[in-house]
Amino acid sequence: MNPGDVGRTQRQTNHEYGGVDNLRRVPGIVVNRLTHHITLSAWDAQGRLIAFEPPNKILRSDNGVPATLRIVHELDYELRDARALFIGADGCVFLSIVLRGFPVRGLILRSEDHGSTFTVVHDHAVWGMDQDRYGFLWAGAYYTHESRYGCCLFKSIDSGRHWIPVQPAAWRNQDHVHGLACHPQNGYVYATLGDQDAQDGCWRWKHSWRALAADVAAGDRAISVTRTEGLAPGGALLVHDAERYWSATIVAVEGARVVLDRPAPVPVECRHGGQAVPDDWVHKFRGRDDGEQYIGIGFDGSDVLLTSDTPARAMDARLLVMRGHDDGDDTVVHPEPVLTCARSHAWGVFFLRRGRDGRLWTAMRPN
Repeated sequence: MNPGDVGRTQRQTNHEYGGVDNLRRVPGIVVNRLTHHITLSAWDAQGRLIAFEPPNKILRSDNGVPATLRIVHELDYELRDARALFIGADGCVFLSIVLRGFPVRGLILRSEDHGSTFTVVHDHAVWGMDQDRYGFLWAGAYYTHESRYGCCLFKSIDSGRHWIPVQPAAWRNQDHVHGLACHPQNGYVYATLGDQDAQDGCWRWKHSWRALAADVAAGDRAISVTRTEGLAPGGALLVHDAERYWSATIVAVEGARVVLDRPAPVPVECRHGGQAVPDDWVHKFRGRDDGEQYIGIGFDGSDVLLTSDTPARAMDARLLVMRGHDDGDDTVVHPEPVLTCARSHAWGVFFLRRGRDGRLWTAMRPN
């Protein structure tokens, strides 16, 4: 099988994932014999294939064929690893890297020329990046124990030139984001968390932002928004434009004005995409057993598919991919297994992604 068919190129080693023949399969999920070292890659809207090859090479195939990949750039960094490669709708390429050394430091790099050159746009590594139906970019914070941001998402409304931290209150004692994906139809944003003592399951946000109706000056304690439904006293609100941000608690809602508990420390402007974002994340999917952690997120209609990253447990089969239905309410859903294998073969799955053939692809992590 051509490794390019899975949306990632393959780095050959002598170690293969075992136990593929012992998998319990379901239609629509394809399991390929992949090696543990999987190179990040993606196709852009024009069919170019862009890939990262350790330790520091950027490769590109202008006709989209993996066999014609060639080196177009070498990063001038000593890397610990790379965690995400994503191509936006406008063709900009983003690469998240983790640098060697202590304290651990990461960067988001951005390219406007299909990977030939890169510039640093954010001082934090991320694991998982996606674009929602409004054109906003989202990324999950990685290595947060070395970060001033904590466990959060980063959001960009200007094609990745600037990034705003979005931190749900329930995540403040968590480690980092395991995975992130935006549903292409309903616009919901989903995120999974890890590792030690992490909240299990998967979180969802319904993309309930409000546009500012007027600029906010430094010192203002009230903001005007285009709609106030769903905003109520006691709720947390993030107010931001493309570059500046601050958060506060809602004291009162008076017509189109929202009164906050503290004044704005920085101005936020409508012409720079001013928004008010409520903290209404919901812990939507949870395993039936405590500690079930997920990484990969995929979609099949309104169903959400999650890859399990839970270490060995006392069960006959290892859970690899789970499926749960999201009908839009806030009721907790316990996803059911749709792909398992014998315990002796694997203990989890990293990625889950839809290939250009429309099928979902995944790979096991060996014991």
